[in-house]
Parts: sequence; structure tokens; C-alpha cells
Amino acid sequence: MSPRFEIIPAKRYHCGQISRRLRPQQREALERTGASMHHRLIHLFNLSEFKRTWMIDGEIGALFGVTGGWLEPCGYVWLVISNKGAEYPVAFLRETRRQLDAMMASKRVLETTVIDGHDEALRLAAFLGFYVGPPATPGAPAFSSRGRRRLVLELKTNPDLLIPTGLGLGIQMGYSEASLPW
Repeated sequence: MSPRFEIIPAKRYHCGQISRRLRPQQREALERTGASMHHRLIHLFNLSEFKRTWMIDGEIGALFGVTGGWLEPCGYVWLVISNKGAEYPVAFLRETRRQLDAMMASKRVLETTVIDGHDEALRLAAFLGFYVGPPATPGAPAFSSRGRRRLVLELKTNPDLLIPTGLGLGIQMGYSEASLPW
């Protein structure tokens, strides 16, 4: 039987649920910044007007959100995925794109920070269309697998892109309609 996916409005208690079910890579990356996953999620949740929970057969798969009010042109995107969500990578990518489209309905630009050393998150951000530089530069949006590999290499090897993130370092990335390949 195929799984049942659904998007529901996120509730504050979802932050605790997913904190206990996080993928180890995400937990380790956040611990490098010295932050508590649960406290960080609650903080982002409280700052966000847009927040959604992706459920898989009644179990939490991912939590999506963007900070800022509906009338603010920019927002900070946050996303956490559980082990259950990782079992369905194609469905997760499709849903993530749908959620980004929904966020872009009220925002002109989205930003996020990827924690240094979290290579999976870097690859995901590049695949989704996040970037660090203008067109025709190594940090530009990438629309092909070769371009995404080049972007990820730039992100991993350019120390000038690193910014303080808690007690660790991260890479600030942007997303706009101009960066969308579809």
C-alpha cells in the first residue's frame, strides 16, 4: 500500500516531535553551532507566519517555515526532516518545491543559512535553486547537475562565504524567482 502524504498547519508541539525524530546529520550540524534543536525550532516557529507540517501516514516527516509577516518582501526559510521523511526522497523534494512556491506567493526573496559541514543540506539547497552570487559567477543559481556540483564545490571551498552562526559557521544563501529553473 502506498503511503498517505498530507500537509497540515504546523503546531508548536510539532517542534518537539520532530526534534526527537531528526536525521542524525541535521542534529550533528546544529550541535556544532551550540544550539538546542528544540529551542531553535520553537524560536523560528514563533517568528513565522508561514509554517507547515508534512505528515506521512500520520507520522511527522518534515517541518517547513519562513519567518516574517505576510507583507514583508523577504523571509528566512527553515526546514527540518525526520528519518521517516528521508525514506521518501522524491516525495520530499516535490513537497519542498511546492512549499517554496507557496512561500514565494508572498515573498520576493527567501534566505537561509546552511551550517558549515552539512553537505547534504548544501546539495539540497543547490538543487532547489538557492545560490550565493549573481549570474555568471561560481555562486550563481545552478540549473543542471554539473552546475549544481560546481556550486556545491564553491560553497564548500570558499572560506569567504562563511559567516558566524551561533558558535559555528554557516553559509547564507538566497532564493528568488530569478533563480528558479522551472
